Amino acid sequence: MKESLKKIDWLILPAIGIALCILLWNLIAGKEVRKEALDDFGDKVVKVQRVGVSADLPSPAETWMKSRPYILEPFAKRGELDQGI
Repeated sequence: MKESLKKIDWLILPAIGIALCILLWNLIAGKEVRKEALDDFGDKVVKVQRVGVSADLPSPAETWMKSRPYILEPFAKRGELDQGI
């Protein structure tokens, strides 16, 4: 039984380390706070402000959402200046 654990601990220990890093990243990442306000003309305006320990650091979910097209379709042409790799 000990040998079977040694065979999979090469997978478990790195997975725990990666999970802890992502958890720490998520804890210190900034969050978006949206506030609705009225401007001088009475129109609703949504103000977006980032708050948190490191307000400029995006969360893992935000990072995935922004980089997903580049990871899933690296050769896609998304515009004149974005030709893919």
